[in-house]
Amino acid sequence: MSTLDDARDAGLLGEMLLFARTLARDEGIAQQGYRVVVNTNADGGQTVFHLHLHLLGGRRMTWPPGDLTPPHPLVPLSATRRGVRG
Repeated sequence: MSTLDDARDAGLLGEMLLFARTLARDEGIAQQGYRVVVNTNADGGQTVFHLHLHLLGGRRMTWPPGDLTPPHPLVPLSATRRGVRG
């Protein structure tokens, strides 16, 4: 299964989400909050073409996604001066 567009098995998709929840609990980020992302196709940011989830957590999530303006610790000030954003 290359992308979410190819998915036909609702049970498998549910199992993937439950696994993400379990992993969030195991990693100690469930209580504070986390985000589950599925990038689909090139314009959706998918670079590895098999269906997989990204579990993001351990910090406050911003909206829109990817807003890592300083002083966020993951983005060096030099990167934002060049116009690079997360």
